[in-house]
Amino acid sequence: MERARIILLAAEEKQTQEIAKELNIRKARVSKWRVRFTQNGIGGLGDAPRSGAPQKYDDTTEHRILAVLDEPPPEGYSTWNGILIAEHLGDVSEHHVWRVLRRNGIQLQRRRPPRRGVSVPTPSLAQRLQTL
Repeated sequence: MERARIILLAAEEKQTQEIAKELNIRKARVSKWRVRFTQNGIGGLGDAPRSGAPQKYDDTTEHRILAVLDEPPPEGYSTWNGILIAEHLGDVSEHHVWRVLRRNGIQLQRRRPPRRGVSVPTPSLAQRLQTL
């Protein structure tokens, strides 16, 4: 919104200093958007690509992590933990597993293992999270 206002005020032939004062922003910011608009037109007002590595994981990875929680844990374990989930999936780091669990408010140590022999129809964790 601010970028468009800068260009509209510039189209009214206002000076950079006037625009900066009117919008209560720095002159350098006004200058930056005027130059980008002059060089690239309306496309120049969009965000430039960010630096850094591309994302390694996407939404499907998050769904896979959450789906594992609906499966019984490996033999010899009563509940899942971050290491077990990462090893089970094979292509997801333990750190990412914990990130996903934190973001969804899941605390594995507070989850109760399902009681053996008792069948209570409850929606899976993945289904409950999709309704949110």
